[in-house]
Parts: sequence; C-alpha cells; structure tokens
Amino acid sequence: MTEPTNLNDLDHRDSINHYLSLCALVAEGRRLDAFAYMKSLTDVERIDMWLAGCSITIAFADDCRLHHKVPVELSAWFRLMVTLDDQDGQP
Repeated sequence: MTEPTNLNDLDHRDSINHYLSLCALVAEGRRLDAFAYMKSLTDVERIDMWLAGCSITIAFADDCRLHHKVPVELSAWFRLMVTLDDQDGQP
C-alpha cells in the first residue's frame, strides 16, 4: 500500500460518499453488496473512508449525547459502549 504523504491531498468528499454508500447498503440489508463495494476500493480509499466515517459518527453521536443529556465526554461515552458490548450489555 502506498501511503499518502499528505492526507489533505485526498478527496475527502469521495471518502464521505463511499462511507454513506456503504451505510446505505448495510441499512438495506445488502451486506454482500457492501462487502463487494469495500473490496472494490483501494487500501488508501478504504482507510480514508473510515476516517471520514469516524467524523460522521462522531457528529451524530455527539448530537445524540447532547440531546439525551449523557453526562460524560464523547470519547468516554464511546469507550463505555465498547465496555458494555464486551460484557454482553451488562453494566
């Protein structure tokens, strides 16, 4: 894999489009199509897509956290959700 020398050189709009397209396929229950779509991307496109996806997820999660008045910082909330998942949802 050739790493970009400057992430600003990448077309982030394409990365956002890749992420949202992937989300749409998964939301439609088309996991095999989503898998094929992921395989069609280069390594760099996939990595930048996930970075763009993290930004989108953070924005949605922060809005949700504020709306539901979750009393922890966003990164702590993400870590709490990971911990809960590791324990089969048991606090």
